[in-house]
Amino acid sequence: MTPKIIPLLAMLAGVVPAETRLPEPAAISPLARQIIRQRMDRHGDQLELLLAAVLMLNRPLVETLASDIAATPKLANLGGADGALLNATLPPRFFALQDQLGSQAKRLAEAARTRSDPAMAAAFGELTATCVKCHSVYLGDSPSPK
Repeated sequence: MTPKIIPLLAMLAGVVPAETRLPEPAAISPLARQIIRQRMDRHGDQLELLLAAVLMLNRPLVETLASDIAATPKLANLGGADGALLNATLPPRFFALQDQLGSQAKRLAEAARTRSDPAMAAAFGELTATCVKCHSVYLGDSPSPK
């Protein structure tokens, strides 16, 4: 077994090695990181199930998972630079991507409900691209809003 296969098998078995987790960005307050980490962990679990469901064309499960992602309460963009605000250290792009994730999850759920496999594949790809963009913003690595 090649060394590259071992992390993949660990992920599929539900074991997430520490080195596959996002680092903790210093620019975001510890409390905000804690709350976001809980969301990211939940989304990570959902995305793993969603990937399997999309690949196996388990449309009812895709619809349920995507609908759950879309219905997840959002962090409010309160704006301002008040350090007492929980989300004051979160960049504005974070909130735009949070909204985009919800919209894409709704499109994915609709594609599964209507049994449109090409639309389901496209929506899943767009949803995961948003996840990557958001992680980049979270880490402070994303200078452009593309």
